[in-house]
Amino acid sequence: MVIMWPLKPRISKSFATCVIALVWLIAGATVLPTATFTTLVQPNETKYEICDRMFFSTSVRAVIDQL
Repeated sequence: MVIMWPLKPRISKSFATCVIALVWLIAGATVLPTATFTTLVQPNETKYEICDRMFFSTSVRAVIDQL
């Protein structure tokens, strides 16, 4: 079919928009745990910022650190 109609669109614009939206939703869902459990800590004695993960329990941190 590509040889017969090389310029014919294969997918519609609405389908492409749905695929792009789905990719963004999946990307947002995968980064959500990191955004939830990460906090910015700035010690008083230095001018540097430290980004660290804060968990509700140490067992959760142990499991995630093994991944």
